[in-house]
Amino acid sequence: MTGSFSVKIKSKKGQFIVKDLTAKTTIGELKVKVSQLTEVKEPQLHILAGFPPRPLDLSQNAHSISTIGVSSGETLIVEEKPANTADYCLEDDEALARRLQAEEEEEQLRQVVAEATRTEGANGPQAPVELPSGSSGNFNGILLKKVVPADNSCLFTSIRFVLNGKVDNEGSEMMRHIIAQVVSADPTEFYDAVLGKSNSEYCAWIQKPDSWGGAFEVSYSPNYM
Repeated sequence: MTGSFSVKIKSKKGQFIVKDLTAKTTIGELKVKVSQLTEVKEPQLHILAGFPPRPLDLSQNAHSISTIGVSSGETLIVEEKPANTADYCLEDDEALARRLQAEEEEEQLRQVVAEATRTEGANGPQAPVELPSGSSGNFNGILLKKVVPADNSCLFTSIRFVLNGKVDNEGSEMMRHIIAQVVSADPTEFYDAVLGKSNSEYCAWIQKPDSWGGAFEVSYSPNYM
């Protein structure tokens, strides 16, 4: 769907992706989707976005989500307000959101490190990496070297690894197809000067297994995964 985008949802129920949103999607429609995924009733939905996370105004169901700043790639933190609003304190919003974010980042780092330490490199097993006890999750990041097959689709395999944590060789064909669909659907944006060839020629070329991806494919692939 041209012009559609996705947002990421974080909640106690887990992480979800809400797809097929547009700038015209209403706040009410977003609330329905989020409620179905998180199992939080619409009247008790409390959604935060941005950094530091701030609560979104969900009171105007007929307004578009663009009016409250929801756009492509946004991460929405979903919490459940108490049924008794007298027990609800807005001053705790930022602290709760930061804690949820920190807990998730720490768990993600644990998973990445665990996966890396299970993989034996050419020099034999690597020693397990222990996280400091009581860590708050405020990490600067982790640099991980991962070898992927040199099969002319290494870029797509690497992108898939970043997105799902697995070396999935079979996903390269799907990614090539998605990129071709996106480009084919918008010849105005993706014209000869951008692609280096005609729109139709590019779409046929990128789907060949021996065609290398580059900066263009890196820019657009993650938006549609």
